[in-house]
Amino acid sequence: MMEIKFSIIIPVYNSEKYLKRCVDSILAQTYENYEIILVDDGSTDSSPLVCDTLASNDGRIKVIHKVNGGTSSARNAGLEEAQGEYVTFMDNDDLWQGDNVLYDIAVYLSESGADILVHENEVFWQDTGKTVAPSLRLSRADVVGKPSHEALRAIISSGMFSLFCVWSKVIKRSLVEKYKIRFPEGVRNEDTFFCGRLFTVANSYDYYERCFYKYVKGHVGAQTKAGIKYSHLSDLQKICVEFIEEVNSSDFEQNKKDVLLSFIAFPYCTWMGQSKMLKDKRVREDTKIMKKYSFVINYDIHPSVGLIKKFKTLFGFGLTCRALAFYIKKTNHLS
Repeated sequence: MMEIKFSIIIPVYNSEKYLKRCVDSILAQTYENYEIILVDDGSTDSSPLVCDTLASNDGRIKVIHKVNGGTSSARNAGLEEAQGEYVTFMDNDDLWQGDNVLYDIAVYLSESGADILVHENEVFWQDTGKTVAPSLRLSRADVVGKPSHEALRAIISSGMFSLFCVWSKVIKRSLVEKYKIRFPEGVRNEDTFFCGRLFTVANSYDYYERCFYKYVKGHVGAQTKAGIKYSHLSDLQKICVEFIEEVNSSDFEQNKKDVLLSFIAFPYCTWMGQSKMLKDKRVREDTKIMKKYSFVINYDIHPSVGLIKKFKTLFGFGLTCRALAFYIKKTNHLS
């Protein structure tokens, strides 16, 4: 097996209650060739001290202290320092489960040399104690060694929870550097932007079938606790529209265009639903733009988009937006 070094980038902001638990879940790995890059993004609690204490106890942990700039800024700072052949991300309140995860992934990537390895996650609601497991409808054989558009089609069609989250991917760092892919700063839905850019340039994929990433929701400070603002909608609109335009104007083969548009169709549906969660005059004007790009729902490889397409055909655009808003409020999905 090729000895692969991993860089694990963790933005840290006011996470004194959860950070040690998060890092300890990585330190439990049997595979040891990795670095953990903790980016303290101007925390105002004891997180900076926690970071420094963790680093003093293990030489594989690096700490960057910086002025607060948001998650994108912190991740970008981590990418600048990363030295591994592969890079992955983690949120500072989440967990890995199992101690052989990195070993298994190193074996897989030694075999495939893939640009991107994807994996699924379970969702843990800390306020209720409820765990939501993934469907795991995908197998490695559906992805590894396949042409990139076929592999990505399989990934999207599985309906995996974390398709749009950057922490669900282990990424060849040379790919990120070659194409100068970074997170847009001061913007929400930065993961959708980053993942979209990755998918446009990746030539090969792999898939780790074991669910090990525990995505923690439902506590004070979790992003899912924050309400929707107009700026969030505006950011998502810009990301969706620019991506659709870039794909349509590209010289990609049609099968690749179809798959990439299927990727952005889900965030577009999120935009539809969230638009009905705000009472703002600007949203009405933006709805004209939204309708212009509603054709993207026809790219319905993702099973949820397929259902939304059927609903829209039966009940129309406006009622579909309202139904999505109700669903988002009730379940916190599509957000």
